[in-house]
Amino acid sequence: MMRKASLLVLALLLALSAAVAQDIRTGVMHPYPGSPGLETPPPAGYKAFYISHFGRHGSRYLSYEKVVLPALQPLSAAEQEGLLTPEGEYLLQMVRELHLKSAGMWGQLSELGVAEHQGIARRMVARYPAVFKDSVRVMSSIYPRCIVSMSASTGEIARLAPKTKWSFCVGKRYQSVVNTAHRPEGWISGASQQKEYLKENLDMDSMLANIFSNPARGKEIVGNPVSFAKAIFNAWADREAIGLEPFSLDRIIGEKNVNVIAASESLAGYRNMAIPNADSLITDIVLRADVAIKRNKPSADLRYGHDNGLMRLLVQIGIEGYPANLDNDTASAFCFGEKVPLAANIQIVFYRNKKGKVLVKFLVNEKESSLTELSGGPYYKWEDVRALLEQFCLK
Repeated sequence: MMRKASLLVLALLLALSAAVAQDIRTGVMHPYPGSPGLETPPPAGYKAFYISHFGRHGSRYLSYEKVVLPALQPLSAAEQEGLLTPEGEYLLQMVRELHLKSAGMWGQLSELGVAEHQGIARRMVARYPAVFKDSVRVMSSIYPRCIVSMSASTGEIARLAPKTKWSFCVGKRYQSVVNTAHRPEGWISGASQQKEYLKENLDMDSMLANIFSNPARGKEIVGNPVSFAKAIFNAWADREAIGLEPFSLDRIIGEKNVNVIAASESLAGYRNMAIPNADSLITDIVLRADVAIKRNKPSADLRYGHDNGLMRLLVQIGIEGYPANLDNDTASAFCFGEKVPLAANIQIVFYRNKKGKVLVKFLVNEKESSLTELSGGPYYKWEDVRALLEQFCLK
């Protein structure tokens, strides 16, 4: 009988450890897909001469150790008391592995993050080689993960376009451009709304019963089931981003519970980031475009920041698929893993003809995108786009 039980446990652990594809529900910690879309050829006579870009840093380690401790500590304590189910034992193994690999690297870019930005840069040069023949201005957030993303990208461009001249802008002076943090009056924290969402929708009893052989004692050890659930999710979500094999969290706490936690993460992310206040970034985009058009030479402006800056830009200028003012139900279904994954980016590509007329095209995550406020597309008259953006510029 004991041998049969041991074989059942072994079979379960093997099933849990079977390789699985990265899950889109990991949201803002989802690695960059690296699958550019098809391009519509520009109108006859128009050639690309300038790119205005903003990119989120690439795949990274979780921001702080405290993000996973609410999972690691109670699971470790339950292990000491012999209270973990086979699923709970496997979950602890996965959390420990991530915690060990993340030591000394919290918040830093991973090797995958470097590769993501190298790939984006390589494809940008391949698509628009004429742009990278003179000068490139680069701006980055002061956070190391952004600076390393910038380095990975610019290093690849320099390798492919060695005659390009560079200028770099990194410092607190530029943070308002690449890392908008202002919250409007009346703003309600996404974290507080996430907490309420989890309390209302998460099946705490089934989650604890799957992990602890004595759920009542497990609940005492956990203390705060909401924090515990979020920490489990974070540890699961970040694995592939730092080079660890993904696993099926559904098999440990149930698909419904994973869906609820993922939805709560989407709700919190949307409430924190879908705020149309990217005025500083939009001002920089417009002013630098004016300079590039007047200068009349190939050039690019590359900016490296965070998901909040990119999301706020996309929402404010009205990129299709990035709506403002969603209700909670719709916001909880907003797919950050698709819309704003790690290394997410926008490339605004400028084209000119011999008469000096300028058109622009928007690529979001290397796919042609439309502006909800302007008809036509994917190529828009710059004067129309500029008039749209100017209403958001700092005066």
